[in-house]
Amino acid sequence: MELAELQKHWDAFGAEDPLWAIMTVPGKRFGRWDVNDFFETGRRQVASQVEYFHERGMHFNRGRVLDFGCGVGRLTQALGDSFQECDGVDISAAMIARARQHNRHGDRCRYHVNARDDLAIFADNTFDLVYTNIVLQHMQPKYARSYIAEFLRIIVPGGLVFFQMPAGTEPANPEPNPSSTISHRAPLPDSAFRAKISPTEHPATVWAGSQLELIVRVKNLSGCPWKATGRELDRLGLRLGNHWLNEQNQVVEYDDGRADLPGDLEPGEEVDLVLTINVPKVPGSYLLEIDMVEEFVSWFKDKGSETSVLPIEVKTPAAERDFTPQMQMHTIDKDEIISLINNHSGKILEIQRVNEGKGLLDYNYYVTK
Repeated sequence: MELAELQKHWDAFGAEDPLWAIMTVPGKRFGRWDVNDFFETGRRQVASQVEYFHERGMHFNRGRVLDFGCGVGRLTQALGDSFQECDGVDISAAMIARARQHNRHGDRCRYHVNARDDLAIFADNTFDLVYTNIVLQHMQPKYARSYIAEFLRIIVPGGLVFFQMPAGTEPANPEPNPSSTISHRAPLPDSAFRAKISPTEHPATVWAGSQLELIVRVKNLSGCPWKATGRELDRLGLRLGNHWLNEQNQVVEYDDGRADLPGDLEPGEEVDLVLTINVPKVPGSYLLEIDMVEEFVSWFKDKGSETSVLPIEVKTPAAERDFTPQMQMHTIDKDEIISLINNHSGKILEIQRVNEGKGLLDYNYYVTK
């Protein structure tokens, strides 16, 4: 996306579900983030990162800090606890409006909308720390490169630039040995197919073609323990799922979402699961049926267990928005970033591999000048 298009998408996120767009935690979508809990995650993240700076001998003044891609100020507010002045900059006016509402540092904290491919709103040698995390990856590399160069321009000599950027995908693991990864356990006995399924809440109306997250409480009503899937190739895994029915109880979309058990569930125990489902594209009145399933064996309903059935009205999305906001993912090779830093008078203090095992070659860069 070009910057104007990127701004449109992040303005949509900022207007609809800004906290979830910044912290996409399962179960927190559709306004389920508690504001205090949300900002507490920022406080913990900044405290941990600042502690790491000091452990690695990265010292800087606590004068002025920039939070680049600040969103609603989750990290800006935490950084403001440790700096005399803090600035947050974001491409989305909707996000900045929310950030200003949550500002508790008064005039010491300023928020700026910036839709340019530079940071000309700031003079050279302005900040003691430039901080950005999980931001540059959501824009085209040409813009990420431009901003990295700008970070080095606006940082004071001896200051610190901290940014994160993935460099590509992790190498594929060797093919697993099927004999060691496929579960060969026996199917559950019929008496184990007994569950109480209770959505904690659900919307009565949803937009056609959208996604919906439901928090569903599942209780094992049988006398048998339920074993969690635990293995990627467990053919007989126990999961929560759903179907869409019409008002005549006829299935119109079969076998939609899935949610794994996080651990074994003993008789009488219950657990909350986050089920992500796909709303039908055709508007109308539907019944959402939620049930447990033992894959390749049976749905619990077919063994006599009760399902949860929710009436839901599916409506045409508002006409004023003809797109679905998206978060794009981009990468820049590590050697290319090293060359960029060197070409702009930067000095690399450390390159730290992070988030191993999650599919990306992801790095934190610690740079001074």
